[in-house]
Amino acid sequence: MRTIQAWMAGTLAAAVLSGAAHGATAPAWMRQNEVTGEVVIHAPGLGDFDVFDYAYGIEIGYRHWWSDILGVGVGIAYENWVAGGGARNWAADADGDLRVYPLSLSGYLRAADLGWCELVTLVALEYAICDSEIAVSRGGASDTASVDDSVNVRLGLEFGAPLTDNLRLTCGVGFQFPLMKGDASALGGPLMDVDMQSFYAGVGLSLAF
Repeated sequence: MRTIQAWMAGTLAAAVLSGAAHGATAPAWMRQNEVTGEVVIHAPGLGDFDVFDYAYGIEIGYRHWWSDILGVGVGIAYENWVAGGGARNWAADADGDLRVYPLSLSGYLRAADLGWCELVTLVALEYAICDSEIAVSRGGASDTASVDDSVNVRLGLEFGAPLTDNLRLTCGVGFQFPLMKGDASALGGPLMDVDMQSFYAGVGLSLAF
């Protein structure tokens, strides 16, 4: 996690220098490129899947705006999905973390510019690489759950408030649901597929250049 945080800080610093070199020649919304960094919190437990208590992570991304209102982007993230206590879906006790490395491709629509705030809607397709450290216990036996990768969709709404000519504070909320759930197994047999459906919220910075 420290490596990803350092990478995100270095990327943002490089983008700041790039933006300074170009100068404040145009408002942020007129620039074609953005570098973003965000802290995200998930509220799982939707879709009748009760293994995870909560999840948190960090994400960095790049956006390119084709026009004033339409853009595309890519992102990479680190997330920690925390399991604890009894898991009804797995008929066992589950404790530990599922480390997830989402790779995303997104589309953006700049819905409104209110001056003090910019409103952006997004849809993202996410391939989630999963590394399980969840211990599953049942009837005195214990094992580490194996969880396969999954594919998820995110629908979101983001508010951006300008801090400088090219730097914005962003706050977003959204909903995530699976297109392809990750297979899971432990204790010599299959477990219910992992459903990463959740509501989420995030706060971060966006640098235009």
